Amino acid sequence: VMNISHAEMLGKTFTPLFNEESQKKAVDIYQKILKGESLEYKLTQMNGKIFRYKSAPKLDDNGEIIGVFGIAREITEHIKKEKEIEKQNKQLIELNATKDKFFSIIAHDLKSPFNTMIGFSELLIQKFDKYDQQKQKKFLGILNLDIKNTYKLLENLLMWSRSQRGRIEYHPERLNPYLLSDEIIDVLNPTAVSKSITIVNDIPENVFVNADYDMLATILRNLISNAIKFTPKEGYIEIGCRNANHIQMYVKDNGIGISKEKQAYLFNISENISTKGTEGEKGTGLGLILCKEFVEKLGGKIWVESEEGKGSKFIFTLPESIY
Repeated sequence: VMNISHAEMLGKTFTPLFNEESQKKAVDIYQKILKGESLEYKLTQMNGKIFRYKSAPKLDDNGEIIGVFGIAREITEHIKKEKEIEKQNKQLIELNATKDKFFSIIAHDLKSPFNTMIGFSELLIQKFDKYDQQKQKKFLGILNLDIKNTYKLLENLLMWSRSQRGRIEYHPERLNPYLLSDEIIDVLNPTAVSKSITIVNDIPENVFVNADYDMLATILRNLISNAIKFTPKEGYIEIGCRNANHIQMYVKDNGIGISKEKQAYLFNISENISTKGTEGEKGTGLGLILCKEFVEKLGGKIWVESEEGKGSKFIFTLPESIY
């Protein structure tokens, strides 16, 4: 079974046959067997083949241990199949989690704001003439904010759906992240102004990156939107970058921060850790999941540095930079 002749093994130990990890394991196993234990175990040969062994101490007529005997069976293909099944099961769990998240967003997070908008619009239609201008503006402001938030959610949902189906194409080009961030800040600034939040673009103007415009814009838009959401009134948000081996871009705020427990699940589709913002803003956590997918498509990594009550800093890398 082991493809080793009697002559090749005569007078030698078995341990040199195995890889380094199995050699260490074999020494410990043989010591236990020589103390009287019967064991079943797996070892990997130097050639990569995996064997399952059943070994027991060999006794003389007086019951004294004089050696070890056992049988071996190659299980390399069996292990490969087990790993393949395990991989498929993991993919199935991820697919189910994705499907559950998708339906959860449609059933609750997308339906709920529509109910609010319908309610306010009906109220305005029925009692418009009875309200003074101040009250009309207040209701229209609430309606407008709900429309914007729902549109943002729908945009992320459609983008995420396309990503899951492999429909998003990657078109890298030479981009200036300072100018791109300025464009996004201009769009999001009214929300920041309503909370008296200052947004500073601290990216050097002479930095260029090689990335897909839509993907990088989606990443920055979601990270800046989240920073606004979780930063209290009169807060501060900074967008910047530094050059190590790769460009590291970041969005930093002095908001409410994230607990260590939640940080572990931020980018996990199977976890529902949506948290309301400082003004009760709603979210789904989908934005960060989309950020992770796009950062990885760009060839980078994303992580967070945060402490409760002391703000958060989301950092992501881009593999190529041009100065």
